[in-house]
Amino acid sequence: MIRWLTLCLTALLLVACNNKSATDAPAPVAPMTSAKAAAPAPAAVAAADDDLATEEDFADDAEKTIDEKNYDAELDKLDKEITE
Repeated sequence: MIRWLTLCLTALLLVACNNKSATDAPAPVAPMTSAKAAAPAPAAVAAADDDLATEEDFADDAEKTIDEKNYDAELDKLDKEITE
């Protein structure tokens, strides 16, 4: 009995899902108008690999400025910089 009921419900669901008519299509949405004209999208800027900062760029500077005496203060400064 339960198998028969499950089979009937499954068949009904399959028929209902496949029975879409043209009236089910969503209504077209009118574009919103505003007082200001839409600004054109900015052109994509391609960055060269040389323009991107990497870990190696900062390694020499860090070795010169950070030592055993001030590492804790430098770490705190970096932590504040990241959380801002």
